[in-house]
Amino acid sequence: MACTYVSGKDGTVYLEGAEVSHMRNFNVDSSVNIDAFATNATGGWNDRTPGVKDATGTLEWVLPVGFTSTPLDVGDCIQGQFHVDGTGNNYYSGKIVIESEGVPVDVTAGGAIVYSYGWGNAGVLTKNGGLVRSGS
Repeated sequence: MACTYVSGKDGTVYLEGAEVSHMRNFNVDSSVNIDAFATNATGGWNDRTPGVKDATGTLEWVLPVGFTSTPLDVGDCIQGQFHVDGTGNNYYSGKIVIESEGVPVDVTAGGAIVYSYGWGNAGVLTKNGGLVRSGS
């Protein structure tokens, strides 16, 4: 039996409602701070409770020939949508702040110039479509 899977090749990024062309890659990481404590009631065992949620990620944008500007700048606070496939239904959305920008330029081999942007959430990052856990 052949294994089938969802491919990221049809993934897209929208910033402020407009699709960003020349986007090569994106990454979304979600986490939660965990508070651990022990009391007499726990018999010396740690008890853990979820605390503050956080989301960070990266965007990689290929610099096209004839470019006149870049899509982002450090400090931008914008609405983002990160579509994991081509259905339009499965995506993360929320306000993000651009925290960092990197631009490696290989002057020896001359490969494509790819801007790398690091971002963090500015409020709730929502999962949509099939990304939402069943029963939540």
